[in-house]
Amino acid sequence: MAQSVSQYAISTILANPSPDSSSDIPEIIVQVLDLKLTGNRYTFNASDGKMKLRAIFPSNMSSEIITGSVQNKGLVRILDYTLNDIPNKSEKYLIVTKCEVVSPALETEIKAEVETEEHDTVLKKPKLEYEARYEAKADVSGIILKPKQEIVSKSAAQIVHEQRTNMAPSSRMAMTRRVHPLVSLNPYQGNWMIKVRLTSKGNMRTYKNARGEGCVFNVELTDEDGTQIQATMFNEAARKFYEKFQLGKVYYISRGTLKVANKQFKTVQNDYEMTLNENSVVEEASNEETFIPETKFNFVPIDQLGPYVNGRELV
Repeated sequence: MAQSVSQYAISTILANPSPDSSSDIPEIIVQVLDLKLTGNRYTFNASDGKMKLRAIFPSNMSSEIITGSVQNKGLVRILDYTLNDIPNKSEKYLIVTKCEVVSPALETEIKAEVETEEHDTVLKKPKLEYEARYEAKADVSGIILKPKQEIVSKSAAQIVHEQRTNMAPSSRMAMTRRVHPLVSLNPYQGNWMIKVRLTSKGNMRTYKNARGEGCVFNVELTDEDGTQIQATMFNEAARKFYEKFQLGKVYYISRGTLKVANKQFKTVQNDYEMTLNENSVVEEASNEETFIPETKFNFVPIDQLGPYVNGRELV
């Protein structure tokens, strides 16, 4: 049997913008279209034959794209993702955090017969009123004609929504503790929570400028995918979290802010840097299974080492 996309894959993603491990979500297989390099990441259109959604691959998939494992018009199975809003637009952006290759490039783009289905739906709707009348008339003879709406199949999005509504309270609470991978964070994102290991901790430093005196310290955080980010705390936040952050321990962190990283001072490979204030939440994951971040290397040819000389970024 030939591989194909999952029916209603995009609808399922839109109905579940931040799936949890406890969520019962159908298999999501999409076709990769318009694959291209944008900045240092590969973007594409995820298609289920009926709908398309702008998406971005995780950085650890770049090697598979370069070697040809992931191809344009090929199929991938999405295992984990986050759905973000595009600022000032009504569109959504799919950030794939984990996926696997299902099929190399197909000969053509998969397209479903959307127009025929929509046309049939439009024609069926007026019938419901007549069916209700026939049901009333036929009741006299003992024959009941059931309205067609009772046998119309539900979309995956509707099924998932009903499943979530019928979940036990404990399951719904588990979904609120959605952990976002670092690669999915951006300055325009609202609420998020990350689970990271403290892999580097700087000393508390004092400073004095035109606005007064204060203190500051930095930490480097690494998630289970090996993605790193630098976090900075000033004054009250620095005093609040300096003793709490212990090298090597794993923490849940939320209510921080992100901004574009200052290349002059950044120590990790991430386009953004994090700031934690006195209202940020830092909770040690002491009674849970921890993880060991995988080590990532940025290999640079010797003839291109010039820009890295005397730099702070390790290569």
